[in-house]
Amino acid sequence: MGQNNKNERVSNEFQLGTRAFHTIDDKNRLWTFNVQGKIIIYQLPFKGGDKPLKNFVKLYWDDTGNEVDYYGYGGIVFDRWNKAIWIVDKFHNRLLRIGNYNDFQDKLYVDMVIGQPDKTHTKCNHNQQEEWLASASPSADSLCRPYAIEFDNFGNLYVIENDYECHGNNRIIVFMKEDLKNVKTLFPQIKAKKVFIARSLNEKGPCAGVINKPGSPVSIAFNSKNQMVIGNDGYYGNQEERHLRQLWFYDNPLKKNPDGSYVQGQEPDAVIAIPMGAPGEINFDKYDNLIIQD
Repeated sequence: MGQNNKNERVSNEFQLGTRAFHTIDDKNRLWTFNVQGKIIIYQLPFKGGDKPLKNFVKLYWDDTGNEVDYYGYGGIVFDRWNKAIWIVDKFHNRLLRIGNYNDFQDKLYVDMVIGQPDKTHTKCNHNQQEEWLASASPSADSLCRPYAIEFDNFGNLYVIENDYECHGNNRIIVFMKEDLKNVKTLFPQIKAKKVFIARSLNEKGPCAGVINKPGSPVSIAFNSKNQMVIGNDGYYGNQEERHLRQLWFYDNPLKKNPDGSYVQGQEPDAVIAIPMGAPGEINFDKYDNLIIQD
């Protein structure tokens, strides 16, 4: 899939996005992005010569029915708790939820947005100019350069704000299951309750010179025990070790303080010292084998 034949190397309407993640819904359909940043859907299993069920999928606002301007780049995930598809609309610094995902042959509607207070705000952290990093501090309900998203085993949504080489807010924030449940408004301005890489929800994460922990996260996965692995790109403080410091292990990513509050800026418990260039998408299979795109 992605090209019409084994000799073709030119762009065509079925070509997949260069950094597109994927997800599989409850009807065994694979959702990802094409090279133009639009959703493309395939039925699994592949049989050879497969054509998409739908390509260049348009999205519409749930309240007005107007078309949504979106560019899918990176993360897309199926929400099995609330029965929805979430996508990263990277260049508008927001996440979009599609509740009626089974209606892809008709019209798909965005019924919830995370990261922006309304349709007019699309900049980094609502209203900041993004340079290499965000130009100022983030907040618990803002996003800057979202890239990868994933649910843990309890229905909490993790969002990586970074592209390769430390962009955006350079952090991982967590939106809790109870805050995502039963939302009835399009722009609820949900606040994250936990952050990794950064020390607090009002700080950007560090990058250059970081050692003994990830400094530029790009991917995330959870095994059946809800242990977490973060994929970190080649940015690491010690150049002699950088090829062995790309996968970071967290035994309990929901770790709390004695007072019951979440540990902010939680440190990893170990590094998985597999030599590689830089991990792309990572996943655990049903046997807890870790699959890595290097």
